[in-house]
Amino acid sequence: MKIKKGDKILLFGELGAGKTTFSQFLIKNILKDIDYVSSPTFSIMNEYGEDIKIYHADLYRIADPYEIEYIDLFNDEEGIYLIEWAEYLDYLTPKNRLEIKIKYNEDIKYRDIEINYIGNEYDEKFQEELI
Repeated sequence: MKIKKGDKILLFGELGAGKTTFSQFLIKNILKDIDYVSSPTFSIMNEYGEDIKIYHADLYRIADPYEIEYIDLFNDEEGIYLIEWAEYLDYLTPKNRLEIKIKYNEDIKYRDIEINYIGNEYDEKFQEELI
């Protein structure tokens, strides 16, 4: 499966599990000319790229889902969205999304990653990749 414009990638995991590290890796690999990706913990959302826009958001400090409406999340239909602490989206959770759950392994040095594609768009896309 390839990540494309318009994808919404929701990240779940405990504090320190590796959501930001995963996001940094993904952003640097999609936008080859980017050297530094900062955590959006305090800014809430960072934007990267020109031809391909990637929006990296961290909802940890959001107290109420209604606050998310004020940060223009998901307004760019062609933008790729990486959302940390996606459980805070509540009623704003996109119908079509890729969910990545990062969990500590028994050996704390390692992580277990679970990936789920949700929505008709991903069902069709996943089938295309298998053919």
